[in-house]
Amino acid sequence: MVVDPQANGPAAKAGIESGDIITSVNGEVVKGPRELARTNSSLAPGADVKLNVLHKGKDEIINLTWVSCLPRRKQASSPPMVRMFHGSA
Repeated sequence: MVVDPQANGPAAKAGIESGDIITSVNGEVVKGPRELARTNSSLAPGADVKLNVLHKGKDEIINLTWVSCLPRRKQASSPPMVRMFHGSA
């Protein structure tokens, strides 16, 4: 679950909001935050990414371009993905 996308950041501009649930990345089902973090770390900057997101009760597809990989926080309550993308829904 997305906890706190950076205000006016790329994820927020793409329509990702607090409470959204990222269900898959590039067609690969995401089973939890650790799996999502592993997926994030395998993406190269500039890669095209397709997210399936549960947004306000509806399944949505958001296509993004990977911008950068942020350092992993020690006790992150959510994967850092919410700050790493720009694109449009």
